[in-house]
Amino acid sequence: MEQVEGTKTDVEKRVERILKLIKRRNRVKKEPELVGLVEDFHKQYQALYAQYDQLRRESSKKADDGKGNESCSYCASSSDSEYYSSEDIEINTNLELNNNRSSHRRMADKTKEEIERANVEVADLKNQLASKTEEKEALTSDHLAALSKIQEIETINRDLRKEVDEKEKRLAALGKVHQGRVTELEERLTGLKTELESLHHQKRDLEDQLDGKTAESKQQEKTNKALYSEFELIPKEEGDAVTKLMKQIKDNENNLMSKIEDSMAQVSNLKKEVDYLRAQKYAAEGSIAGKSSESFDQENVMRQELDSLRSQKTESEILLETKSKEISQYLIQVKSLKEELARKSAVEQITIEQKEGLQVQLMDLESEVDTLRRQKNISEDEVWSNTREINQLREEKGNLQAKILELETLFRERGLELSAVQEDSKSIKIKVNAQIRTLNAEVELLQQKLDTLKMEKSQLELQIADQQRITKEREEAINKSTEESNSKVVRRWSSGSTLNSQVLERKMEELAEEFRKKVEDNIRLLYQRIKVAEKIHFENKETHKKIKERLEQENGALEEKLANYEAEFRKLRDTMEPGKTALSDLTSAVNELEDEGNSLTRISNVTDELVSANDCEQLKGNVDLAVAELNKEKEESLEAKLREQGEEKLNLIKAVSGLENRVGELEKIMKDKDETLLGLQEEKREAIRQLCLLIDYHRCRCDYLKEFISKFPTTAAVPNGTNLGSRKFPSSYYVQIPAVSYSNGNRIRISK
Repeated sequence: MEQVEGTKTDVEKRVERILKLIKRRNRVKKEPELVGLVEDFHKQYQALYAQYDQLRRESSKKADDGKGNESCSYCASSSDSEYYSSEDIEINTNLELNNNRSSHRRMADKTKEEIERANVEVADLKNQLASKTEEKEALTSDHLAALSKIQEIETINRDLRKEVDEKEKRLAALGKVHQGRVTELEERLTGLKTELESLHHQKRDLEDQLDGKTAESKQQEKTNKALYSEFELIPKEEGDAVTKLMKQIKDNENNLMSKIEDSMAQVSNLKKEVDYLRAQKYAAEGSIAGKSSESFDQENVMRQELDSLRSQKTESEILLETKSKEISQYLIQVKSLKEELARKSAVEQITIEQKEGLQVQLMDLESEVDTLRRQKNISEDEVWSNTREINQLREEKGNLQAKILELETLFRERGLELSAVQEDSKSIKIKVNAQIRTLNAEVELLQQKLDTLKMEKSQLELQIADQQRITKEREEAINKSTEESNSKVVRRWSSGSTLNSQVLERKMEELAEEFRKKVEDNIRLLYQRIKVAEKIHFENKETHKKIKERLEQENGALEEKLANYEAEFRKLRDTMEPGKTALSDLTSAVNELEDEGNSLTRISNVTDELVSANDCEQLKGNVDLAVAELNKEKEESLEAKLREQGEEKLNLIKAVSGLENRVGELEKIMKDKDETLLGLQEEKREAIRQLCLLIDYHRCRCDYLKEFISKFPTTAAVPNGTNLGSRKFPSSYYVQIPAVSYSNGNRIRISK
């Protein structure tokens, strides 16, 4: 009885402790203690049940012993029957039996109440386990939702990468088109400049020819006037000869007038041609201005597109920042889930260890009791080992299939990247070939223009040679006609004064020096401008060479990328082949094990009825361990994917910064080209203005010289030592004008 009371007090204390722990069930650290108390309570319950069985047996034995003692005492001691009656003995035995039964009933009631309490507590613990399993499932669902969100973020990042690549391609294409247009406009400007210079030179040559012809006509008029004055002084005796000479002179004058009219008609035609060429020049300037405005409009459009791309880039960066923040939050959630899973796995491992210890004790006891159970357990262990091996092989098969799927996806992605790179290289080659063709066509056009200019130059030289020959013939005819008449007039001219001739010589020398200096200055300016144009042309050639070299380098880089991708493609193929062989081996092994499993299912069906609750708990523990391992593998794969995404984002940021630098360089190049175009336009305007000023100045000087020469008297004295027959004057009477001629290479050579 004392033992029963002691066990009762222990049970009550443990029940109170269990109730306190259940009230404080929010604390995770108390769970293993609660489980231990429940197991101890279960053990005590089994011990009480055993004691109850022993007491029942003892009570039944005592009842049997009491009946035997009554008969023995009744037979042996008849003398005592006088002292104790049979009724008293029966009453005492009945009282003892009733007391024993009442005590046993009380103990049984107490044990039943304790069992009911224990069952209630066990039900509460089961409810707690169910709630925790539900929490675990909710955490797994949250984990899966986080995985789905991460996948959505990956898809968004891929779309953004594709958009950035497309916009980069558009930018590159627009930049190349703009560069081609700028080069075309520059080449057209250079061609128009060369045409303008050739036209200016032609105009100067024509003006020089006009000046020479006007000077010749004026000299002829002077000689004619002098001859008329001489003929008036001749006596009448020589009238016949004079009339003949007059007729000849009139004929010569008529011929000269007709020739002058022809030359004037030619001059008017040449002026018309000059006006037409000026109109063409203005039209070309207008078209160039229109094209420059169009190029500026295109630049504005390009800048707007760049601004839009930059805004889109900022938006994508903002999106990336938000997505990175969300990913960090998801990582924090994943870490918290990992910690909770680790805690739960630790608790479960502790419970499993405790249960395994109890199971070992039970197995030891059962091994001592039954040998048959040992055999059954051995067979069950074999079955479970086989099932575990089958499950492990299935898991390995699933992992290998997942790896094969990943490798196939990588294979497809690399194939798509290879096709994209090949298409890019083909498009770049096509563009380069088109640019080379356009440049060759432009070079051919320039060569044709040079050939036409050379032909025009040769024609002009022939015309100048014809005109010089005609002027020489005229001079020879005039000299022959005047040789006869000048012999008589020389005597009279010898007696004249030399003052007027000296003044004329000085003035003519001063005018000639001024004219020569101005012409030399203008020729120097033109020579400098031609040098500047040649430098610009040489710089354009160098830029063309640099662009060509850069395109060749880009083609080489693309070819290297293609080779690398092909090598990676081959490596992937090589890695896929052993995986496939391993898969085939695994499938064969799994099939064999499944065949063996079919034979073992019969044994398992027999043993399933004998499997105890401990074995079920072992299976649950194994399943939980497998789930924990799978969760760990998934978490590791997620961490690897997140790292790869971070690296890809860094690469994207680097690529975007490189594109920004490239766009800035292109903008600088465009600004420099705009500045050079503006400088060339200003130089062109200055050259045209200076040429107009020179033309006006020479016209004014010609008018002034005409007026100055017309003011001189007709009877001017000829200096001593002159010969009018050959029409030779001192060197001071002639103005030294520098002759301009073209040499090879379109450069000017000046000869005095």
